[in-house]
Amino acid sequence: MSDELNVLTSDLRDMSTTHDTAAAGFSAAGDTTSYVEWKVLATHGPICWSSQQALCEANEARKSASEAMMNASNGLSRNLTTAASQYDQIDAQESGTLGRTMHC
Repeated sequence: MSDELNVLTSDLRDMSTTHDTAAAGFSAAGDTTSYVEWKVLATHGPICWSSQQALCEANEARKSASEAMMNASNGLSRNLTTAASQYDQIDAQESGTLGRTMHC
């Protein structure tokens, strides 16, 4: 494969921002059902204990999944920002090298 690779650091930064937004959404989604299992227990009483326990387990799984997705999105965002900065740094460095070589 000999296709030329073109990278626009602005695109990398845009993708980083998108992942930041996604991370915030995952965080909010994880909090959406916070304490619902205790509200069920408070409003329905101990007769719903098994339902309350099932809700508790489901809510913990939801929170774990949301946290994992939030962490993944935050990690991707950091990596994209780092990549953009490194591309910019190398471009500036090589531009200076090329300018000295070409005596511009």
